[in-house]
Amino acid sequence: MALFVAEFRKLMAKSFGLLLVMLMLILKIAYLGFEDSKTNTYILDNKTDYLSIVDRYTGKVTQDVSDQIEAENALVLRADSELRRLRLDYNDGLITTEIFERDLPFLEKLSNNKELFLYFYSQYLTASSEPDTRFILFSEGWDRFFSTGRLDWFSSLVVIVFAALIFGKEYEADMRRLQISTSKGDANLVLSKFVVLLSVIIVISLLSFLIEFIFFNVRYGLPNWNFPYQSLATFQNSSLPLTLFQATLLTFFLRLFGFCILGIITISISIASQSVISSLIGGLTLIALPYVLPVSSTSKVFLPSPYSLVIATPFLYASRDPLLEKNTFSFITQVTDQQLLGILLIWFIIAVLLLLYIRRKFGYIRYKPHRNKSSFLFCLILILLLFGCTSPRLSDRDQFTVNFSYDLMYTYDDPYIVSLFPTFMIEDTSNSSVARINRNPFLDKEFIDRHVGGIFIDNNVLFYSITTIDYEQISSINLTNWETQELYTRYPQQQVSIINDDLETHSWSEGKSLLPFMIYDNKIYILDGEELVVISIGGSKEIPIIKKISQQGGLAFKDGIFYYINKINELRTYSLFDKSDQSLLGIKAMYQLFISGNQLYFQNLDRGLTLFSVNLDSNEIRQVLNAEIGYYACDDTYAYFTNQKDNGYLYRADLDTGEQVLIAPISNILNIQVLPGKPYLYVRATDPFLEDSIITYKIEKTDWSYERLKYYEDFNKSLN
Repeated sequence: MALFVAEFRKLMAKSFGLLLVMLMLILKIAYLGFEDSKTNTYILDNKTDYLSIVDRYTGKVTQDVSDQIEAENALVLRADSELRRLRLDYNDGLITTEIFERDLPFLEKLSNNKELFLYFYSQYLTASSEPDTRFILFSEGWDRFFSTGRLDWFSSLVVIVFAALIFGKEYEADMRRLQISTSKGDANLVLSKFVVLLSVIIVISLLSFLIEFIFFNVRYGLPNWNFPYQSLATFQNSSLPLTLFQATLLTFFLRLFGFCILGIITISISIASQSVISSLIGGLTLIALPYVLPVSSTSKVFLPSPYSLVIATPFLYASRDPLLEKNTFSFITQVTDQQLLGILLIWFIIAVLLLLYIRRKFGYIRYKPHRNKSSFLFCLILILLLFGCTSPRLSDRDQFTVNFSYDLMYTYDDPYIVSLFPTFMIEDTSNSSVARINRNPFLDKEFIDRHVGGIFIDNNVLFYSITTIDYEQISSINLTNWETQELYTRYPQQQVSIINDDLETHSWSEGKSLLPFMIYDNKIYILDGEELVVISIGGSKEIPIIKKISQQGGLAFKDGIFYYINKINELRTYSLFDKSDQSLLGIKAMYQLFISGNQLYFQNLDRGLTLFSVNLDSNEIRQVLNAEIGYYACDDTYAYFTNQKDNGYLYRADLDTGEQVLIAPISNILNIQVLPGKPYLYVRATDPFLEDSIITYKIEKTDWSYERLKYYEDFNKSLN
């Protein structure tokens, strides 16, 4: 006991450990406040009104509850039009003052709370798809408490410092010469040091966790502890049978285990290098390297680092679905519950082996008074080698843009251009060679040309949809080895769906039934008529996330946020981060959206459908050009558009000056494709003299000369 007290005082007092812990707590509180201030405060700012909606329906979604919510949703959607009608009727003398004053407050409240209700409605849709495991609740506090990717840097640094000092100081002070001369001193000393370090880690973990819990509970509230934690959108697909309370406890113990692993590894480095500085750098490298790697939080679970244990929440994604590691397009790795147990067992075994190493190294090996100058380099190389043996890097998703108006019919990923019309083909821009995409001998050209309804390319993997009367399917082709794989199939005649039967069918002149889609975060997002639905790769459950999209061109995506035009011409946003669905600056728009860089381009309904842009960083709105436009696309310098007042010819407009110049007297244009990083663009037009024929032009940006790519037409003729 005396040895324990001595070691504790040495660590906390002489090494300024107590001061370090207090500083950690202060910085932790300040950091939480700073980070949370940057999040979307829409719900927090309207918490009272939002709670008045949620409280009415909190709990399990029964049929009765569902009927009530759908009825209220229908009323909310009509609120604006009913409010306008009420005011018009009153101004025209069709209703009395009494009726007007009776109905006005109710309709105004519905109209003012429309955004809040639609936000709630998206939560209801998720809960109603799995009513036994997903409940309705006020989830803002829980969502932020379980926020993935938030590394507790301050606690990690304190653990690393304490672990580096508790054994490394003995070498720094040259005390090992005295310690190894005693027969039993080492055994008691090692045990005392470990008990001290473990006690400190438990206290640090508990204090840090309590600070987070209290902060989010005070700021947002953490209600309904007994609800399934699948009620949170983040963990909706998890198979772990946990309540929110149990998930909270699991998170704490995972973090505690992670801090213990981090401490043990740091101690091992300190003993191997006999240097405090080396162990500090080694421990920091171990926790910081996974943080900067461009892979998802769940993928980092499989890295040889306690990083994911310290974060903890990636382990809560556990599912019974098998891993999809063989798919190069998998951006979030799904952890099975068996793998979760396996990972924890492996870390436990590693911890035991390292403890045995520490006991032996510190207790019985002959003391070497000199420093091993190469030990620090060895430790760093070992850590880097461990990370080098992990799975290959996944795609960088930080800058990810999809324009549904163009990208899903003609798509580009250097050096490939894939065309959906007039036939399913690919061009290698490095050598101007063209070829058929599908090499399946059982699917002839006519079938492919008539039934491929959408394309999407990323990281040399091409995804395409096939639509027939009997089924709809999304498949992939690896363009490096031409391996194919089916990702998702649905059978409409057997499918139970909340999608209306009278959804608009988008058809092309060749008879294709379009099924646009994109893949992001290991999920498939399908634009099914007016509705955007999401399906996890490997799953089968379709979840609608956006309803009443005006048309295919009225949808775009950038960095986790969908931008869309609804049926009443509102420009809106839907965030995959917080599931919010709200109007974008009250803008009214029509036809198509186009994103280039940080600019969202739209045709302003309130300004005669002229082209405007909104800066997605600053929300600055400006007019780009004043012209009667048809199709358009933009890059960093110019807007390219068909001028409807001049035979639909191709023009360009300078984005800074607005100057408009004719660049190609091409008519009947149906697509303008800007190719990032290329000094040219593609324009496609129909041939007025040949039915179902499409001409492809290449336009140079240097001198604005253009040429007709005959090899496209020759290739298509050869297929016929």
